[in-house]
Order: sequence, then structure tokens, then C-alpha cells
Amino acid sequence: MTEDRGEKLARIAEQKRILEEEERKEGDLSFWRGMAMIGAIGWMIALPTIGGAALGWWIQTRFETQFAWSVSLMLLGLAAGCYTAWRGVDK
Repeated sequence: MTEDRGEKLARIAEQKRILEEEERKEGDLSFWRGMAMIGAIGWMIALPTIGGAALGWWIQTRFETQFAWSVSLMLLGLAAGCYTAWRGVDK
């Protein structure tokens, strides 16, 4: 019932081949996972920035103020989006 040395080496080589194949497949998945992360980060930053600019524009046109609400709220949205993206990547 003992395993011959050649059989043991063959079994180890087969296990190593299977592991390398799985790593190769996972490498492809991690590429796409990285691409998805980049897209998610883009949306995490873009949406609050655009939302802040739109809200500021609405305030400026609605109340006809002299203060640059669109720029201020756009920058606030950008800061909030960057913070959200940083927290998402940090996880």
C-alpha cells in the first residue's frame, strides 16, 4: 500500500500543474476585477461632483445669488467623492 517514489512525484507534479492553471485563471479574473474597481472609483468621484455642480447651478438660478454656489458645491462633491473612493479602496 505504500506509494512508489515515482508515483508520489507524479502526483505532486499534477497538483502543481493544477495550482498553476488556477492561478493563471485567477490572474485573468483579477485583471477584470481591477478594471471594475477603476470604473467604480470613477463613478464614486464623478456622481457627487456632478450632483454638487447641478445643485449649485439650481440654487444660483432659483435664488439669483451672487455667490458661486455651483463651484462651491462641485468642489464639496469632489471632496466627498474622493473620500468615498478612498474608503472603498481602503477596504
